[in-house]
Amino acid sequence: GSDLAAMERYNKFAVAPGDVAGKWQNGNTQTAHWFYVSPSGQVGYAGMTLAGTSATFLFNSNGTYSSIQNGATGSVGNMGTFQQEYKGKYTVTNWMITATNRYQGKTESFDAHFKAVRGGRILHLSNANGKYTLVRAR
Repeated sequence: GSDLAAMERYNKFAVAPGDVAGKWQNGNTQTAHWFYVSPSGQVGYAGMTLAGTSATFLFNSNGTYSSIQNGATGSVGNMGTFQQEYKGKYTVTNWMITATNRYQGKTESFDAHFKAVRGGRILHLSNANGKYTLVRAR
């Protein structure tokens, strides 16, 4: 019943091809610091684990797109990394963006909407394979 929670539902706007054309990006990081306590009561720092990801989508006005997803996870000093790149065609309807040639060459559809924020909009894309909260790159 909060008015603030209700506003979250109202702040959603449909997407159109002209609105998504351009470069959109995001980045996320999570860390965990590890400490130990010995049987004698000594406390010390044991290291850190990190997970970081980024995504960049370039939607061209001619109906083609490219995207790059990067990430790194693991203990600091022993990180594993990944990068996935995709290129293909995309179509936009009011609440959906469909992109060809995604993982294993398949077509993926994303639920899509904008949220209005001070100074611009945030593009939200989501499906069963992931969720992206993207801002327009300048």
